[in-house]
Amino acid sequence: MPRVHKKSKPKRRFFVTLFNIFIVTLILSLLIGSGVVYYIVQDSISKLPEIDPENVILDQNSVILDAEGELLSRVYGNSLRTVIGFDQISEDAINAFIAVEDKTFWEHSGFNYIRMVGAVKEALLSQGDVSGTSTITQQLARNLFLTETRLDYSPVRKIQEAYYSMIIEDTLSKEKILETYLNTIFLGASAEGIEAAATIYFNKTAAELDYIEGAVLAALPSAPTNYSPMVPIERKQISAEDIIIGERDSQYIYIYNPNIEERYTFVLKLMYEQGFINEQEYNAGLATDLKTKLNPGKFYNDSINNFFVETCQNQVLEDLMEQKGISLEQANNLLLTSGYTIHSTLIASEQQFLQRQYMEEGSEEYFNSALTSSLSQFQSNEGLYDDGVMNDETWQLLIDKGYFPSSISRAELAEGEENRYIPDLKKALAQEGYAAIHPWISYLDPTFSYGRIVLSDGYLYDYKSSFDEEKNFLLPPDYFYQTEDGDVRVPDNGLLKFQETEGGYVYLGLGDMYHYGSNPQDRDYKFDGIYTIPYFLLFENGSLAIPNDYLAVSGEELIISRSAFDDDVIFINEYGELAVSEKYVYTTDMPVVQPQSASSIIDESTGHLKAIFGGRGVIGRYLFNRATSPTQVGSSIKPIAVYGPGIDSGILTAATVAMDKPSYQFNPGSSEPWPVNFDNSYNGPMTVRKSIIASQNVPAVTYGSMIGVDLMADYLEANGISTLEKEGSYNDLNYSALCLGALTYGISPVEMASAYGTFGNEGVHMPWISYTHVEDDKGNIILDNRDQEGNRVFSVEANYIMTDLLNDVVTKYAYEAIIGGGIPVIGKTGTTGARKANTDTWFVGVTPYVACSVWVGTDRNISLTEGSYYAASYWGNIMKNYHYDLPSRYFAAQPDGVGWLTVDARSGKLPGLYSKNTITELFILGTAPSEVDNSYEMHLVCKKSGKAPTEFCEETEEKVFLKKEFAITESDRDQVFDPEDECEICELEAKEKEEAEKDKDKDGNTTDPTNPTDPANPADPAEPAKPGFSFPFWP
Repeated sequence: MPRVHKKSKPKRRFFVTLFNIFIVTLILSLLIGSGVVYYIVQDSISKLPEIDPENVILDQNSVILDAEGELLSRVYGNSLRTVIGFDQISEDAINAFIAVEDKTFWEHSGFNYIRMVGAVKEALLSQGDVSGTSTITQQLARNLFLTETRLDYSPVRKIQEAYYSMIIEDTLSKEKILETYLNTIFLGASAEGIEAAATIYFNKTAAELDYIEGAVLAALPSAPTNYSPMVPIERKQISAEDIIIGERDSQYIYIYNPNIEERYTFVLKLMYEQGFINEQEYNAGLATDLKTKLNPGKFYNDSINNFFVETCQNQVLEDLMEQKGISLEQANNLLLTSGYTIHSTLIASEQQFLQRQYMEEGSEEYFNSALTSSLSQFQSNEGLYDDGVMNDETWQLLIDKGYFPSSISRAELAEGEENRYIPDLKKALAQEGYAAIHPWISYLDPTFSYGRIVLSDGYLYDYKSSFDEEKNFLLPPDYFYQTEDGDVRVPDNGLLKFQETEGGYVYLGLGDMYHYGSNPQDRDYKFDGIYTIPYFLLFENGSLAIPNDYLAVSGEELIISRSAFDDDVIFINEYGELAVSEKYVYTTDMPVVQPQSASSIIDESTGHLKAIFGGRGVIGRYLFNRATSPTQVGSSIKPIAVYGPGIDSGILTAATVAMDKPSYQFNPGSSEPWPVNFDNSYNGPMTVRKSIIASQNVPAVTYGSMIGVDLMADYLEANGISTLEKEGSYNDLNYSALCLGALTYGISPVEMASAYGTFGNEGVHMPWISYTHVEDDKGNIILDNRDQEGNRVFSVEANYIMTDLLNDVVTKYAYEAIIGGGIPVIGKTGTTGARKANTDTWFVGVTPYVACSVWVGTDRNISLTEGSYYAASYWGNIMKNYHYDLPSRYFAAQPDGVGWLTVDARSGKLPGLYSKNTITELFILGTAPSEVDNSYEMHLVCKKSGKAPTEFCEETEEKVFLKKEFAITESDRDQVFDPEDECEICELEAKEKEEAEKDKDKDGNTTDPTNPTDPANPADPAEPAKPGFSFPFWP
């Protein structure tokens, strides 16, 4: 009997129908879903800005090169980046990044579809973020074009990344994509991009990286801060467990970070699995101690101090501002981000030479002779063996004092060695009062009062007595008092300064302090509290960070709440001093040595700044540069403001005479003369030559009044002086400023050297420059000083006369500056300070090779023991060594328009009939005097007494005298003929002879009284006596 299958049909139709419904539903769902997806995608990308991947400009740091093309410094802010090409990156490094970041990079079109769909699905189901899907191209898109939402990992953000990735892939080659990616990624330790990272971690270029180094860098992008193989910390924070890799700068060192190891091993494994390295290389990589691979690179030449770098950088900024019409902030941003190459004028060997002249040779880590001297002094005063060697006993003492951790390696250090701890050793000695400098640049004559150094505007306080051994700050008992309720009240004083802001915050500052390491009793007492000491250390900008909850200000008193005692913020010590806990005390760890000095060397023919020294005993970067900071210049202004302009304008000649005498014409209404000479002595009539040699103030002001302040100011500005103040009621358009150098702001050593360089360049001023040209990252020149033209300040003729005058200054006065070797020197001293104080001393000089300025002084206007002697001596020492092996060279020969002429030494006029003294002087043709001197007259005098003859004077002569109206000084008045001052000698002799004759007559003497002459030599009474003449040109 056949089977019956009828009942199966309804069942089959049911499944077919169900399947059809499912298909229809799926299609509808896909259509609807597609619409939703399309809407989401469209909405995600519709608001995105258009991009142009071909014109991406990456920020990169600028670099400064020396004159020979070697790296001098990188200009960086918070990070470093140097953009390089694909062919400048090693293949090993490229493979390492591909292995860990995007193994399908060479195949995909911007993103991995399968990985992305899976990640989006996971995000939708979990309602979380999309993670783990970014290709290198997507990371690049995020880093370049989606920076504002960089930390957003939502599906929308991934869609945007994918969209931009496709555009990038359609526009750029794979090599260009990888190049741009490796130039943009942050790799820790301030490194933006692979070239900066290669420098920072390995002191290499990216082209030199091997596969191990490449794996280290490829391990970083996912968590650069956590995985960075070395971490910078302050030196004082080093612990026994830390492994030191190297130095970052004078304040920070790098220590090893073991977090890198696991991630590095993972990258190495991927490289092996993907065939980028073989098994032998893989095992070698695993066995490598990464600490031995790390070699921190330098961002600057550490044998060159930072003064030149900052000078050059600042000059570029100023020129960018002027050229582009932008602000300082905008110019600085360009310098930090545009990848400029700055070609500087500095020759490293000459800069190092100048540093050696100040005994600060070598890098900050170099144990130089100055450090030996200060260490030996410290050891001696601490009762240690004073050999100037950092031995174990000295290490232990400094460890006990808290300057070094007990875990430090106590390697014996001596002169000539380099060590990473030497900057800390210098700082430690400075804290103890011993400057790592040679003190003999100049001695100081500070005035002491109750342990304080007296300043014109206050005091410097003794650092040593202001802190105890635990570094707690101490306020003496007479500087505060306690109220009945236990509060402390501090009246306004210079040691603890306070100020309340509008917001109620109370700022507490410490008065500036001095520290002198030697025994104070060893000071050389002079008089009136003045001592002579070789140096001291200046501590500035100290402060107290006592929480404001304890503080209040009432009138001119600071109130410290009694609750500060309970919380161990303050306490009263056994000596009754108010002590502030050291954790609230902030002072500099590197005080500044005094006296200070600055110097600049400039090629006068080009204006190139060849070397610069901005201060002694300094460590670090971004420091106060005294070589570019204006200070008072004293008499060194006279050649460039008075004598040069006067001779060039024809108002003066080298023989123009001014009266050096107490003068009241420039100080009307006062009973005090002004100006006065430094030593309060006066010389009467002085020529320009004598005035500039003796550096007398009265003639300088007299000449200045003849020239006028406007013309003098114009000459200074033409000669490159930029700090004249010409506006306002208190300005520099006065004789004190322009003739004597008492300027509002002063002039910097670099501008003084530049201005004097004009004399060495035949009267043409070449503006000083620290760079020749600047290139952008494509090699285009954007700033160009290579063909700069100078401007003529002085005529060739006037300049020749000035060089002759200034050569006399050196050979007849400032002979310390003579350097010999067939090298002539011209120059001028300068000294400032009231009442014979020498607060600023100068010598600015020029040779046929260079112009050089030396300033010696203090940052607080404290008198030096000597005037310009030390500055001239130091200048001579620097220049003698500088020119040691240079051939003889001379200034320009005498031009045709200059000749010699004999004139009267007193008046500067042509010699008169009775001129007593004459000189031969240089004149520009057409400026020689035409007047004949008439300051002398002839008188008949007694030959015996030189006075007006009387009837008793038998022998007379004619003699030249100074006319009364020309007598200025006491010595002048001695040269004036006084007709009432008659001879008394002859009358007395006549009377004596008459008495003698009477006595002889009594004895029977037969001498004829009418002929008292010697019978053997009869004289004809009718023949008059012949006059005698003292003037050699008498006809």
